[in-house]
Amino acid sequence: FDDYVFDIISGILSSGRTSRFYRNIIETGIGVSVTSSNGEPGARFDNLFMIAGAPRAPHTNEELEEAIWKELEKLKTERVEEEEFNRFLKKVDAGFIRSLRSNSGMARQLCFYEAVTGDWRYILEWREVVNSITPEDIMRVAQKYFVRENYTVAMLEREEEEGKE
Repeated sequence: FDDYVFDIISGILSSGRTSRFYRNIIETGIGVSVTSSNGEPGARFDNLFMIAGAPRAPHTNEELEEAIWKELEKLKTERVEEEEFNRFLKKVDAGFIRSLRSNSGMARQLCFYEAVTGDWRYILEWREVVNSITPEDIMRVAQKYFVRENYTVAMLEREEEEGKE
């Protein structure tokens, strides 16, 4: 069930200009980009929730990381308001429905779920399960998984050119 909750969490954090990362990191000038994704590398086994971003100069990777953690902590301690929750639930649901509009889209989704989850029937239950998620589920999952003892960070930094400081 938690895997489904992460789909909604990802939407709340990074789906569009009303997302938390956009409003609180991009618009404030801390980052150039911040995205999140669920299900890496797939949902057949335990998987990763990934967040990637780039700081906006003069901010550092460390400042961006702390801004991201601030948003994760809010998910753990503050209940997501109904309006925000419903907006992203509808957005995730609409994206799912759009992906099934054509024969090729349907085939792509069926193949994806078979390859990634091991069962094409996942497509049949996904929508029902996602629509049963509550703001309390988001808080519970955030409290369980978004802990500093349970994450890995990779930072890419430019090398200083000789003669430049």
